Amino acid sequence: MNENLKSFFKKLMKDPEFREKFATAKTAYEGYTMAKPYIEGTSFEEFKNALTTINNKIDYRKKLLSTDLESISGGANIFSDVLIMLSQYKGNLF
Repeated sequence: MNENLKSFFKKLMKDPEFREKFATAKTAYEGYTMAKPYIEGTSFEEFKNALTTINNKIDYRKKLLSTDLESISGGANIFSDVLIMLSQYKGNLF
């Protein structure tokens, strides 16, 4: 993951107001469009791969109840999933 993406996701983890702004994105591409000023030189594929990597790294997701997982997969997208998990993650992700 490039340094711009790492900085962007660290800021999302630490800054609730910044995170709330990006939480309005309905799709990963919309999130990418909003994030572009912060992740200069990063393609959508790189952004999407980073979301997937974060999504897979965070242990919290593994601890969710299966009913919670069903509700998440029923209408959310990977961008909103990652934002939710970043807001709850307390460790060192990067």
